[in-house]
Amino acid sequence: MDLTHVLTDEMTPETVLRAQLGAGESLLWMGRPSAGLRRGDYGQLALGLACLALAAPLLWLLLTPDETGSRNLIGLFALFALGFPLIRPGVEVLRRSRTVYAVTDRRILIVSGRRTGAIRSHPLRDLSRVALSEELPDGRGTIQLGSRLLFDLIERAREVAETIRRAQTAARFPASYGAGATPS
Repeated sequence: MDLTHVLTDEMTPETVLRAQLGAGESLLWMGRPSAGLRRGDYGQLALGLACLALAAPLLWLLLTPDETGSRNLIGLFALFALGFPLIRPGVEVLRRSRTVYAVTDRRILIVSGRRTGAIRSHPLRDLSRVALSEELPDGRGTIQLGSRLLFDLIERAREVAETIRRAQTAARFPASYGAGATPS
C-alpha cells in the first residue's frame, strides 16, 4: 500500500511515520540507512572517473568549433553518457539520507522522500521471508523482506532481523503470545 503525503518544513520522515501508527499499534524499531557510499559505489565512481579521463581529449575535439564555426553537439551527449556512472552513487546516498524504516507489531513501514513522503506499508503476516542478505563486520547490514523490500544498510542488522521475525510470528499466531502481548 503506497500513500503519499506532502511534508512541511516541520515534518520529518520520522514524524510522518509516527503519525501513521494505528490505535494500539506499537513501534518496535525505527532507523535509517547508514549515510555515505557503499562498498560497491567506489568501483562505480572509479569507473566513471576513468571514463571521463580517457574521454577528455575526444570531448575537447568534439566541442572545439570546426572551420565553419559550429560545434559538434554529439560531444555534449558523450559527456553526459560518460558521466552517468558518477551520478548514480550520489543519487543513492541522497535516497538513503531521506529514508526511514520502522517495524511495528503489525507491519513494516518505509518512509522515503524529502518534500513528498512516500509511505510504503506491508503487513508482517504477508511477508514471505526475512533474510539478512549482507552483514558487515561493524554490524551494519541489509535485510531482505519478501521478494522486493529491503532495509538497506542499517545498524545492528542481525538484531533488527530477529525483531522482525519475532513480530512476524506474533502477528501470524497471536494466541501464542496472549491477548495484546507484544513480542520482546
